[in-house]
Amino acid sequence: MGNQKENDVVPLYISARKGKYDLSFTKGDFFLQDLEVMVEDLNTKLVYDLSSNETIPFQSESVNNVHRFNLIFKKLGTTQTETKTNEGIKWTFNSNQLFLQGISSFTEIQIFDITGKLVQKIATESYSDRLSIPWKCATGIFIIKLQNAEEERTLKVNVK
Repeated sequence: MGNQKENDVVPLYISARKGKYDLSFTKGDFFLQDLEVMVEDLNTKLVYDLSSNETIPFQSESVNNVHRFNLIFKKLGTTQTETKTNEGIKWTFNSNQLFLQGISSFTEIQIFDITGKLVQKIATESYSDRLSIPWKCATGIFIIKLQNAEEERTLKVNVK
C-alpha cells in the first residue's frame, strides 16, 4: 500500500465470527494522495467513501479468510457533477456511481427507470453520510424510492 494509482482495486479479506462489526481504517499515507478511497462491500454491493465514513458497519456469518471488501482508488473529482438536493437527500452522479447523502439506517433503496421497471434494489444497514451506489444504468430520468420504518421518500433524478 502507498503507491496506488487511479482505478487500483485492493481486495480485503476477513475472518470473523457471526455477528455485527464496524470496519474502520487508520488514515495513512495512501489517503494523502490526490485519490479518493472507497470501500466496496461485495455482499451488499454498496460503496462507501472513506473521506466521509469513519466506520463501515456490516454483518457477517462465521467466515475465515473470505474476500468481502475491496479498496478502490479514484482520482479526486473525476467526472463529478454538481450536488443536487431533493427531499432533504443530496445526490451527485458520475459516470459509474450515484452518491447519496443523508440516508437513514435500515433504508431500502429502489431505483426505477421512467417506465417503472425496477433496475436496482439495495438495503442499507446503518446511517451513512455519503453512500455510493454502483451505477449500471444509462442516462435518463430515474425514480429513487427510499423506505424505512419511519418514512418513505421518492426522488426524481435526471442522470445526464
